[in-house]
Amino acid sequence: MLSTQLSQLAIQNDWQINAKDDLVYGDFNKFRFTLMEGIGFKAILTPVAGISSEGLVTIKAWLRANQKPLNLKNYSLADNFLVVRLRESWKPRSTEQLAAILTQLSDVLKQIELPLEACAICGQPAEKQGLLHGLYCAMHLECQDTKTVDFTATHT
Repeated sequence: MLSTQLSQLAIQNDWQINAKDDLVYGDFNKFRFTLMEGIGFKAILTPVAGISSEGLVTIKAWLRANQKPLNLKNYSLADNFLVVRLRESWKPRSTEQLAAILTQLSDVLKQIELPLEACAICGQPAEKQGLLHGLYCAMHLECQDTKTVDFTATHT
């Protein structure tokens, strides 16, 4: 069941709510995000196709530096997506706390000049957006059946 915090965040930001899969998604500061939760964590997922090798270094350094202050459970960069898992205890993070983390994360993505419209599969500019394996991203319809150009693997 979708938490009150994620539902409120979605409503406040005019996001889509996918109650069937217990996730919300939409644009925040021009970047695309999907949020979901599990036992003891909330996860923030965002596409990073087109990220430069310098951008990867910067985002990893930011995540390491903020692991304790943001109480991150873990994070990963794979298949052109960044996944940040926020540790939660008996008291869930508020909608305002989630929005603050999204603001910090989008500021870093802006700083590294992550391409806003990069197709999550090929990395080239795409005008359409949709769900790729349930994750909100920009993509070309014709790329759905092609091999992913993994920017997170080629630049590490």
